[in-house]
Amino acid sequence: MLGFLFKSQAPAPANEDPGASELALVRMAMDEDYADVEELAHQLGLHIRRPSFCNEIAGCLTYGDGYWSLGVNANATKNRQRFTIAHEIAHYLLHRDLILKDSQVNGVYDNNSYRQPVAALLNSNIEVRHEQQATMLAVRTLMSETKMRRLCDAGMSIFQIADRIGCSVGATKIRLESLGLPLNGH
Repeated sequence: MLGFLFKSQAPAPANEDPGASELALVRMAMDEDYADVEELAHQLGLHIRRPSFCNEIAGCLTYGDGYWSLGVNANATKNRQRFTIAHEIAHYLLHRDLILKDSQVNGVYDNNSYRQPVAALLNSNIEVRHEQQATMLAVRTLMSETKMRRLCDAGMSIFQIADRIGCSVGATKIRLESLGLPLNGH
């Protein structure tokens, strides 16, 4: 094993779905123009570490010694780190029961395409659909439809929106297009 098990302050609730208080925290983050995903992780009891992973690894969510930790590649850009944190929070909320079922890995490691990487890091319980679910929740956390509509209605350009929400222009463009919103200034 890689030995990347960092301690957090959140005891592992085995086989437990997200509670109402956890979902309320995510909804509050969705409403903010700049979703503070680091604060959200802290409020959920997750400890964030920034190791220098190889360039292929974006991040991970691990469980060890009774605690959850979230790792994000220190070499990634700030916006990429924000998305990775949101993605790993989504795994925690949606898939922690599945993550704990694999006693060999006790975590999920994601490459830069948010798919599980090499076989040595593979959690057999996390499938492509689970990665897609985590990605969609991360997108909604950082770029909720309500938020994006509000910013477009305020007449902001795509560049202003990307800066305001802390996401790349490319990701912002994809989200605006998926919502059928105008690409002002692009």
